[in-house]
Amino acid sequence: PTAEEELLSGEERQAAIYARLMVEMEADCDGGDGVACEELSKEEEAKAAAAPDTPARGPNLPTAEEELLSGEERQAAIYARLMVEMEADCDGGDGVACEELSKEEEAKAAAAPDTPARGPNLPTAEEEL
Repeated sequence: PTAEEELLSGEERQAAIYARLMVEMEADCDGGDGVACEELSKEEEAKAAAAPDTPARGPNLPTAEEELLSGEERQAAIYARLMVEMEADCDGGDGVACEELSKEEEAKAAAAPDTPARGPNLPTAEEEL
């Protein structure tokens, strides 16, 4: 989980992590990973079967999982998802996304200069509990 996801608790954290993983799976699929595409398709079919009348959402609208969150937790989850999407776009060669991601990282570092960076495979504070 990301630093933003660490701010969440219980179901909210799980929803944010799920949302981030779905974005990552989509990026993997877009990159040609057939297994990711298959799993993403299964997830989309399951969602459609569970809520057949739910319209598709735009990238800046909260996901169904994020809708379950409230206030700051929702904002943190949306922010985390958008950062994952921006990172995937940057990794895909989108220069504007790389520039925006760099600005975000600089702003975070300036806001919390003494906070150590967490690696992607390290447990978050919530996972350590």
